[in-house]
Amino acid sequence: MAGSRITEEQKEQINRLYYECGVKAQVARQLGISASSVSKYIIPGWQPPEVVAEGIEEILERKNIEPKGSFDFVLAVSAADNPIKAFCDFCKITDEEWNEMKAVQAEFVTI
Repeated sequence: MAGSRITEEQKEQINRLYYECGVKAQVARQLGISASSVSKYIIPGWQPPEVVAEGIEEILERKNIEPKGSFDFVLAVSAADNPIKAFCDFCKITDEEWNEMKAVQAEFVTI
């Protein structure tokens, strides 16, 4: 990697290795880049997408919440060309949910 631009895949690899070992110098040695390059691309608090997905599923399970779809969206969003659109698509509600919300709202609206 020396002397070349760091790709998005390499940035993820840097963060994944740092997540696993926690030592910038070791990541640098494994990838053949400088420790300063490793430091430049470390994202504080970064976790692999699969760990994030497990954490979300655990929270939902603990709170007894039924997810509105598959939490594979965490992986899909991280790999999507437009992660904001991918997340928004995931958050859309169904017509049935929309009608239920309108019915509940109608119960509280007074004229």
